[in-house]
Amino acid sequence: MKFWLFPTVAIFAVAALTGCGSKEAAPADGAAPKQDGEKRQATEPELYEIWDQLSAQTPESVDIELARGVANNLAQFGPEKLLPLLDKTDSPEAEKTALFLAMVALRPLLKPEHHEAKLVELTQPEKPSRTRRAAIELLSTLGSESGVARVNDLMDDSDPRVAAGAMLALLHQENQTEAVSRVKEFWDSPETVDLERQEIVRRIPELSSLEHADIFIKAVTSMDWDPHVRQRAISILGAFTDTKAQDALKEAAEKSPEPQLKDLAQKAVEAMQERLDAGMGNLKFNVRPDGVLETQMPLESKPLVAPAPAPAPAAEPAPAPASAE
Repeated sequence: MKFWLFPTVAIFAVAALTGCGSKEAAPADGAAPKQDGEKRQATEPELYEIWDQLSAQTPESVDIELARGVANNLAQFGPEKLLPLLDKTDSPEAEKTALFLAMVALRPLLKPEHHEAKLVELTQPEKPSRTRRAAIELLSTLGSESGVARVNDLMDDSDPRVAAGAMLALLHQENQTEAVSRVKEFWDSPETVDLERQEIVRRIPELSSLEHADIFIKAVTSMDWDPHVRQRAISILGAFTDTKAQDALKEAAEKSPEPQLKDLAQKAVEAMQERLDAGMGNLKFNVRPDGVLETQMPLESKPLVAPAPAPAPAAEPAPAPASAE
């Protein structure tokens, strides 16, 4: 998305956002004035102003696609042009939307070589707690070993909200057994809110699901939680072979507000009952060498006797040769 500005019409995107009237940018030194109706690309200062206007709105009403367009346009001027947007999160007075937009609009554009140092700076103890948590989330997605190592260190931060943010961020990473081991303590903490618990359900690896059955049982029976969270919980819980898990799925099949989730839960109940009747155990999650997650069906508890091989069919007689006329 590129922003093209028109000198005499809706010149500046901020005007449309705020209703404050049109705004004509002065031509660069030595540049010929734009003719009426001629479009030009938005300048860096104009893009930053659009971002500021977006940040002043509520997260529920902000135009996310416009924010992504602004971030992409700035990145085309150079990756360092995104640093001022990260700086806008570095204040106790930073608008909640500024943090939200950094998460949703900047995340795919950040690169270790250009932005890791800034994000590490934003995780330092003297920074505001929510600034640190946003930086941790972004730092964990850069993919660099040093960035992940910094987030790993922050799981022991003195600020419990920062430590929890680091744990949540690392649940996305591979082989993060330490982060998974802290899920239970965080889940049970009275300071943890349901939105954070839902985030655990979104992120905890399938390979760790069997040791956290209570998490998924809570999710499928919380009908006011995000349906995507409950859908994941139903799918994972359906791999269990446990009557407590089955009871939770039955409740989801009966009470889920969404017909699709009712149907998914009912199918999971029926599949689990078949495994229970056959004396089978939980399904096993496995990661293939190509990274694809698959579910393995366990063997039955009692091995089957191999059937006797069927007798070979009798040989058919060879056809008689054709007789000469």
